[in-house]
Amino acid sequence: MKTKTKVPKFQKADDFDMEAAVKYMQHYWNTYDKQTDYKNWGEDMFLRDAIYGVGVALDGEKYKWANGFEQFIDDLRKRIFANVLKDKRTL
Repeated sequence: MKTKTKVPKFQKADDFDMEAAVKYMQHYWNTYDKQTDYKNWGEDMFLRDAIYGVGVALDGEKYKWANGFEQFIDDLRKRIFANVLKDKRTL
């Protein structure tokens, strides 16, 4: 029997605080250069940090720290592939 993958639900526009998310992302990037030794990191780390920041901006409790990052990646992957399978071009 094939198991159906549960696609995570992200917040609806009415429930999502865009202003708070943008404010968080602005602070996140404005303080990024304060991290020790950041100039020696590669593009993989930069990409992971960008994805992490988006996750925390969406849900600071659910997606923070290492476990939260992995959960966000998993949720994002399910959402992207669910939409690809439905032939949607949006996330």
